[in-house]
Amino acid sequence: NNNNSTNCNLGAFKFDLANITPTISIPFPYVCLPSSYTFNNNSSGGNAYEWSFGDGNTSTDFAPSHQYSDTGNYQVQLIVIDTTGCLSPYTAYLSIDVFKLNNAIITQTDTICPGDTAQLTASGGVTYQWTPISYLTNSNASNPKAFPPVTTTYQVVTTDSCGSDTAQIIIEVYNENVSTIPDSTICIGNSVQLKAFGGINYSWHPSPDMANPNSQTPTTTPTSTTTYFVDVTTLNGCILLDSVKINVITTIPLPNLPSDTLICDGDSINISASGGSSILWSPANIVADEFEYNTFAFPSTTTMLTADFINACGVVQDSFLIEVTDVFPSIVGDTTICPGDTANLWASNADFYQWIPNSYLSHPDSSNTLSIPSEQINYSVICSNTIGCSKTLSVNVNLYPEPYVYAGADLNVYYGIITTLNGTTEMDTMYWESLDSLSCINCLSPSYIPESSSEHILFVQDTNGCINSDTVNVYVNSSIYILMEMA
Repeated sequence: NNNNSTNCNLGAFKFDLANITPTISIPFPYVCLPSSYTFNNNSSGGNAYEWSFGDGNTSTDFAPSHQYSDTGNYQVQLIVIDTTGCLSPYTAYLSIDVFKLNNAIITQTDTICPGDTAQLTASGGVTYQWTPISYLTNSNASNPKAFPPVTTTYQVVTTDSCGSDTAQIIIEVYNENVSTIPDSTICIGNSVQLKAFGGINYSWHPSPDMANPNSQTPTTTPTSTTTYFVDVTTLNGCILLDSVKINVITTIPLPNLPSDTLICDGDSINISASGGSSILWSPANIVADEFEYNTFAFPSTTTMLTADFINACGVVQDSFLIEVTDVFPSIVGDTTICPGDTANLWASNADFYQWIPNSYLSHPDSSNTLSIPSEQINYSVICSNTIGCSKTLSVNVNLYPEPYVYAGADLNVYYGIITTLNGTTEMDTMYWESLDSLSCINCLSPSYIPESSSEHILFVQDTNGCINSDTVNVYVNSSIYILMEMA
């Protein structure tokens, strides 16, 4: 202030010096198109703002809103300025991802040849999942390589912060079929004509012993077993590889047959042979397969079995004898015996015997055995010889019915009193066995005077000769009674 003094005036000034602090604040580090994005400005110390959104667009707003036109990662820059010039400008940076809904894309590819690979390229996500996963180098990459053998549809699911999307692509594979003749065998010194199919150009290798290696049908004379490869160029320009193996043999077949053998009638035998590249059995009607090295033979009579061993160098014949033998046993006829009697059983014309069941038998592993059955029974006997041939025969052992006999009920009698026995039977032949003097022994009701207790056995015999018996006991009361007559 001027105080009208001629002297100098003194004054004091106060300056507030501060720093610029640029700060950008965002709710999420990404935005999903077509939405716009608002940037929060938390800066201090400046009064002018220069925004650069990384896509060529700018703004001088304090907190601008911006809409991106494409997906990608963008570097956002904010410069905070003091227009008075007192403070130096400062800059802040922010990285933001811009995604788009339904943005999965796969770049188209050309048709491929079998065995080739196709480069798959997908975009529109952060993570990728391809299906099917077969014939892919990496099913989780955005750019795997695919090598399907046939035309295949691949699907990719792309995922980012805005969601997921799906895209598909068909990898077309040319349907090319190339082939060669089957593997074959030749005798050393012979030639063979090779042949491939399915192309327009052919290149065979190795080719030192081959005439016309660029022909579809070259001729070769290998001196050892060789695998020949052929590159076949198809009409679509695919080059496919195939091969054929030519086996070279140097000798005629060396037969290997079983030794002469013995089998049982009705049996079969497993035969195994080796030698040559193929075989032919004769007679063919007794083998399961006349062209198989390992087969079954089932001759009904003794037979010389012959085999032709064949290879590219010739045919050699060999044979062996199959002798057919058997066991021819005999057995006793069915028999009927009385209960309690013994049946003599036998079998013959074998080396070994086994009777089944072994119930009631004296020697179940012998050709002759005795049976005392308590019931009717059927026996089987396995008759075998030393080489294992066997036959099973059978015999029935029947039982006659037991003749009926009843000697009567036990008796209680007095000493010296005449007593009569009362037997019962339907048989004509009978007799009593007793220590007492019976009035008759060939009748059913003999009498006697008992002096002591005793037993009496009544035996009967039927027309089959079967005997049965029963016993009656007579108990004698020896007390003496005196009877007095009163006058």
